Amino acid sequence: MFQRTVATLLASTSIVLALLAAAAGPAAAAPGAPQPLTPAADAVTEDVPAFSWRAVRRATAYEFQLSADSRFGSIVGGDRRGSIRTANTYATVNVRTPDGTYHWRVRAIDARGDAGRWSAARSFTKTWSPAPKLLGPPDDQPIVYPRDPLVLEWSPVASAHHYLVTLATDRSLASPVAGARAETMRTDGTKLALLRALPDGRYYWAVTPVDVRGHSGRRSAVGSFTWSWPTQTATRVADLNEDPRVDDPQLSWDPVPGAAAYAVEVSSSDDFATGSRVCCDDPTTGTSLSPRKVLPNNSYFWRVRAIDLDGNSAAWNAGPPFRKSFDDVPGQPTIPNLRLRDHLGEPVTDLQPQAGLPPATSNPAVVWEPVPGAASYEVNVVPYELGGCNWTAQSTRQWHVKTAATAWTPLSGQTNGQVPGGVAFPRAAHDAPRRLEDGGTYCVRVLARSDRDAASGEVVSDWTQLNGLGQPAFRYRAPSVSDVTGRLAMPAENYRGPQTGTLTPRLPLFTWLPVAGARSYFVVVAKDALFTEIVDVALTTSTAYAPRDGVNPRTYPDETTQYYWAVVPASGANGSGATTQPTENHPQTFEKRSVPPTLLAPAAGADVTGQPTFRWQSVEGARDYRLQVAQDPSFGDPIEDLATASTAFTSSSTYPADAVLYWRVRANDENRIGLTWSATSTFRRRLPRPVAAPGNATAGELPPVISWLPVQGAVSYDLHVEQPDGIDRNFTMRSPTFTFAKFYGTGAFRFRLRANFPKLPQGTTSGPWSETAAFTRHIGAPTGAKLTRGKGRLLASWDPHIGAKNYRLQFSDTNSFARIIDQALTDNTSYAPDLSRPGFTGGGRIFWRVAAVDEGRNSGAWALGSLKFAKTLVVTSGGGVMRGRESQIMVRVADGRGRPVRGARVRVSGGGIRARTVRTRRDGSVRLKVTPRRGGALLVRATKKGFKAGRLRVAVR
Repeated sequence: MFQRTVATLLASTSIVLALLAAAAGPAAAAPGAPQPLTPAADAVTEDVPAFSWRAVRRATAYEFQLSADSRFGSIVGGDRRGSIRTANTYATVNVRTPDGTYHWRVRAIDARGDAGRWSAARSFTKTWSPAPKLLGPPDDQPIVYPRDPLVLEWSPVASAHHYLVTLATDRSLASPVAGARAETMRTDGTKLALLRALPDGRYYWAVTPVDVRGHSGRRSAVGSFTWSWPTQTATRVADLNEDPRVDDPQLSWDPVPGAAAYAVEVSSSDDFATGSRVCCDDPTTGTSLSPRKVLPNNSYFWRVRAIDLDGNSAAWNAGPPFRKSFDDVPGQPTIPNLRLRDHLGEPVTDLQPQAGLPPATSNPAVVWEPVPGAASYEVNVVPYELGGCNWTAQSTRQWHVKTAATAWTPLSGQTNGQVPGGVAFPRAAHDAPRRLEDGGTYCVRVLARSDRDAASGEVVSDWTQLNGLGQPAFRYRAPSVSDVTGRLAMPAENYRGPQTGTLTPRLPLFTWLPVAGARSYFVVVAKDALFTEIVDVALTTSTAYAPRDGVNPRTYPDETTQYYWAVVPASGANGSGATTQPTENHPQTFEKRSVPPTLLAPAAGADVTGQPTFRWQSVEGARDYRLQVAQDPSFGDPIEDLATASTAFTSSSTYPADAVLYWRVRANDENRIGLTWSATSTFRRRLPRPVAAPGNATAGELPPVISWLPVQGAVSYDLHVEQPDGIDRNFTMRSPTFTFAKFYGTGAFRFRLRANFPKLPQGTTSGPWSETAAFTRHIGAPTGAKLTRGKGRLLASWDPHIGAKNYRLQFSDTNSFARIIDQALTDNTSYAPDLSRPGFTGGGRIFWRVAAVDEGRNSGAWALGSLKFAKTLVVTSGGGVMRGRESQIMVRVADGRGRPVRGARVRVSGGGIRARTVRTRRDGSVRLKVTPRRGGALLVRATKKGFKAGRLRVAVR
């Protein structure tokens, strides 16, 4: 039952629809299919073209489609519906597409919105074929770094937004040094300055254009160049110490242009074998080097090579060989004036001489003159027996001691391990179990010790033997001491040296007269009169004491106040029986102040433009030297604080520029105790200011190449850019030549550069800014701008503009462009406006303009044009018309903007009336009386010169 009812309803509906269709009359035919015109079928184009077709009768609009497939399932460039709707018979898309084959079609749409059939589909192939032409450097051009800045240049490619540069070590570009993914190898311009240095060799390069949508074009041919860095330099060796006993080598060389640092190797082998290398680990930024560790006595070979900004090492330059020796002067003893003296300072005389034997003494003191460059000495005392010196005697029978004094005296050969009363000190220095045998004959030899080398090996002189090679030095006679009862004390008159008021530049030799009943003596040295701050305690059976800690050196710091010393007698040979304290033994005073180094360079108040080399005179007893550089005279926070065995130092750190800097040096003794500081001197570090290279561009559209002359010793550069929009940008780079990867905006860009220099242990110090340079960027108007028009069609086109990202297009009915009819932002070089907009349909003069737009959406200069559309007369009427009766109608004629048109010819015909023609009044109107004799409609037609005719149909009732 339900199915029958539905069928009845459907049949009834069909009947109703058929009746309605019959009442409406015959249906209008759908618009025909448009005929495509351009581009031709299977055309090959560089860019996305403009599309055109013939107008279709009764069409009021068109629907256009562009697809990447023939089934139009991959629409590109359309709206959200996948199509472009326009009243124009031209169509354009606003985006660039990848290379490939595309298909397009169009269909007409009538006033009722009914669409006709699609046109036959056409295809075309987009192939962006132009490749950049390499302009420089020419193939195989030699590039000499840093004399020749490497700037790669090529011809522009139409529609390219930017370029990718690939640099490789092989012609196939399979081994890129830097390529498309490296930010430094992308540029918006047609020149690229390499921001880094390269190892020597041949290089190959090519350029690939890229459009605004990131589609790559055709790569250029492969170019090549050779890169070389001439680093030959003159080398020298100088001995900074004039004394022939001391070698203080300074290695120097001429600066190598483009070098940021230098590597130096010193070796005892001319093939620089790894195991023979003795110096130097860290690169230096100066052009001289003084080894900070003393070199062992040997013959040496050395070489230096430059290192560029990117760490590439150049070829080695061999320096002149040199010999390093210490205290080696032919014909002279290494230890000058080595002699034997007694406690009174007199040569030892023997009241009972024995033929062929040296004099006998109870108080042997071996003394000598200071050796230049020596920090300490080694003394070897052995028995003379069997007609010779027994240098291999048992250790309990010989002395092998090290001392910082210029004298040796024996200490007590036995001890009870005590120190005198009132003394807070760990122990007293002694020689136990060694002791001189009564009646024994002894040989003495001495050598000088310099600093330790880099491997902690001792650097020493040759031995000098007292009285000559193989000869005995002295005989020992034990002192005769009578027993004395009572308290033992040292009288003031028994002190011999140093006596109160003495000023000594080195360790003193303490001497005194014997005290009756004393078999040993404690020597106590303190910094205060109460002997609470003890610096030395020794036990000796002699009446002289040369400071040492048994077998090791002992040193005293320099003091601006006094030292106090006292001798405490003891009745026992091992120090027992000392019944007094130091303060009870008439202490003596002395001052110890070594001679400070004299500063030689830089001169006081000097301006230093290169890496500063500090020099000073050597001083007695220095194991090495401590150098300090600071920005304040108190040296509270030094910027350089180091030790060196040389009397010169070339800094590898860069000091603050244009500031007063203070420096001083002091010697460190054998125990690395700092001695007296030198006077303080000053200098100013003048870091070089970069100078702009000649030929820098001052204006243009493409990114400029900004170049400054290389700065010797710089490891990087800072570029400061002041943009026209008020935003500052900063770049740090390795080269003084720079190209922007992205460059947009118009106006004056201001640049300045500064060089950065290494600062140890890390970081950099910046030099002064260069003079400011300016570059004014403009964007020119596109060339070749034109309008192509015809019946029902309009197309704007122009030539590609180099460097443009896209283009801004505007249409207006005023030359001020205050009212915009149509506008677009397109990647391509043509645009078809939608002519259905009122500004186009109303007629009159239309103004248009197009400008290139950069990456930052900045528009350049406009290319301007205009065209005149014929105005259309718009006809309206008021009043009704009835058949057989006289009727009055009001006809009004206006232009497309609604303004009345005076003097227009208005012709009324049809409806069985006699055709009449009248002209409109000032207000564009006219009144007509008509008596139609038949039904249908009256045809009203308005015409005037310069206007398109207007028509109106008035129904007759």
